[in-house]
Amino acid sequence: MQKLKLLVLYFLGTLFIISGVAKLLSIELFELFIYSFKIVSFNLAAFAARFFIGVELIIGLSFLTRFKTKAVSIFTLVLLFFFTLFLFYLELSDSKEDCHCFGNLLQLSNTWSIVKNVVLAGLTVFIFNNNFTEFKRFRTYLFPGIVCIGFAVAFAIHPPDFIYKKSNRGVQYCEPCLQKFIDKQGLNNKKMVVCFFSPQCKYCKLAAKKMSTIAQIADNQAGVIYIFWDNPKDKSEFIAESNATQIRQITIGTLQFLSLTKGEMPLIILSDKDSIRQAYRYDDIDEQDIIQFLKK
Repeated sequence: MQKLKLLVLYFLGTLFIISGVAKLLSIELFELFIYSFKIVSFNLAAFAARFFIGVELIIGLSFLTRFKTKAVSIFTLVLLFFFTLFLFYLELSDSKEDCHCFGNLLQLSNTWSIVKNVVLAGLTVFIFNNNFTEFKRFRTYLFPGIVCIGFAVAFAIHPPDFIYKKSNRGVQYCEPCLQKFIDKQGLNNKKMVVCFFSPQCKYCKLAAKKMSTIAQIADNQAGVIYIFWDNPKDKSEFIAESNATQIRQITIGTLQFLSLTKGEMPLIILSDKDSIRQAYRYDDIDEQDIIQFLKK
């Protein structure tokens, strides 16, 4: 029985590390999942995503090194309890959003995520009443080391964009062509956020999800328009995944799209009536600036 409990301990440790690393490999989606609830700013959502990943890695490393297993087990059970309550909330609200428990490695429905949490809680209870022998070597530095490694991996491998935000001065597009296009579409007397996306572009999908949430926060989905090039193959799936069903969409020819954007995509333009105020790529989208722009 002792050997079985030790195997379960190592299994839990490995699983938490896999879960944390999987989230880190698709961190942009996890950030947007947290941001989609419109509770915190995107920068705080980016921080929270990495904090949760760091906590998972710390739990995993603690189990693998047999460090204070009872205390870590209690913390794990509390965490699983609150995460399971959250999953019940998603289930009751008919949310089809994947909780990103294992990033893109394994996509689970809310129901299966709840089952997974119950199983993990059961395994954690199974190993609880056991005094596993701790590693005596480096015992004094073990916990600080585990914490440092967990958060260092979570924050250093893929730092949040706001830490090294790039200047948007280098965004390439044809301003005269774009101004003519806006005039032709009858948008020249309006304040609009004009977004250029390709349905096959990974960062276009991420930008579209972010822009959809920003438009909802600003309560002005009519002030945003998505422009696609002439390739409707994946457009419906793109719209559904980015929660953009209430946002106006226009499809234009590929050559016209490329002449307007100079190949830059995603490209987000703030068009203030007869002038272009600002342009963004995915990694320098200024959430607060766009929200204020849409609210005025």
